[in-house]
Amino acid sequence: GWSVSSFYGEPIYTHAGGLWGMTTFLAFLPRQNLAVFASNNQMTVAPRAIVYQVLNDHLRGDKDWIAIHAEMVNKRNESAQRVVAEASAARQADSRWDD
Repeated sequence: GWSVSSFYGEPIYTHAGGLWGMTTFLAFLPRQNLAVFASNNQMTVAPRAIVYQVLNDHLRGDKDWIAIHAEMVNKRNESAQRVVAEASAARQADSRWDD
């Protein structure tokens, strides 16, 4: 489905997609008569960050969307690593997969 929101006060319509090995992001700013699409061959948020950065630059916005998305990804990775480390530490050391 389509998401409907606002971006720097402008109505924005977005749609994202992904399959193993690729992600896509599409955004329309109807009042600006502008659409931006990005796709990649990785499972990352890069297309979203790139599209938002292009829209930001078009509207003369003041955010660094690449950095915002990179920080979000780094926080999620750190959190995931912490959860895996905690689960590994709590694991019964002599347990085996084939038990």
